[in-house]
Amino acid sequence: SGPIAIGAHIKPLGRPHSGPDVKENLLCLCPNHHDQFDALAFSIEPST
Repeated sequence: SGPIAIGAHIKPLGRPHSGPDVKENLLCLCPNHHDQFDALAFSIEPST
């Protein structure tokens, strides 16, 4: 059994995205939703 929640970077780290590794750039997701988020199966629309 693995983790039930993991951090997903909203703006990916590294090139070409250069997202910061800070808590404001993280979502807490289950492993299944993290994989879907990374595969662009859904997105988050920021309010600001």
